Amino acid sequence: MLEEVYPLKILVIEHDKDMLELLEDEMRDIGHDVTKVCRYSSAILEASENDFDLIIAEVASPGLTGPEILACLRRLQPDALIAAMTCFGTERTIQESFREGADYCIAKPIQMESFKDFISHLARVRVSPQTTGFNR
Repeated sequence: MLEEVYPLKILVIEHDKDMLELLEDEMRDIGHDVTKVCRYSSAILEASENDFDLIIAEVASPGLTGPEILACLRRLQPDALIAAMTCFGTERTIQESFREGADYCIAKPIQMESFKDFISHLARVRVSPQTTGFNR
């Protein structure tokens, strides 16, 4: 029996506009509602005003601060899953990301098929369309 996939409401924070567009297109193609931002200040505003099932936040990137943004997002969205995304995936950055509130880490460069499989997996483990949150 196939598991049902529920559309997720996803916030993506990525400084590279081309990558941001690509991620948005890929997630929309598999049925998800995507809000995209390039700056942490915009992410905080979105997370303050909207509920998300999943937040994908680029960390440790030029022009952006490190994993500490995750703690702020976690406070604003306690029920959301948070994935830290980094091209500087040092052990230290990964550990800081988990300490600051990440549930997952995504290494760049992103392998798009694996990324879409990851998003689809998260959509399948969702409890039901009538509830909020996930089986963790």
